Amino acid sequence: MSGVQGGLGEHKRDILKLREEVNGLTVKSASHEVDIQKNSDAVRKMEKQRNMDEQNWKAQNSNSNNNQQQQQQQQQQ
Repeated sequence: MSGVQGGLGEHKRDILKLREEVNGLTVKSASHEVDIQKNSDAVRKMEKQRNMDEQNWKAQNSNSNNNQQQQQQQQQQ
C-alpha cells in the first residue's frame, strides 16, 4: 500500500511542477504580448511620421519647382 501512496505523492509533485511551469510560461507569454504591442505601436508611429515627412518633402519640392518656373518665366519676359 505504501508503494501506491508513494506513487500518488510523486504524481501530485509532477502535477504541481507542471502547474508551476504553465504559470511561468503564461507570465512570459503575457510579457511578450506587451512587448509586441509596444513594438507595434512604435512601428505605427514611425510609419505615420514617415508619411508626414514624405508629404512635407513633396510639398517643398513642388513649391521649389513652382518658384523655379516663375523665375524662368520672369527672366524670359
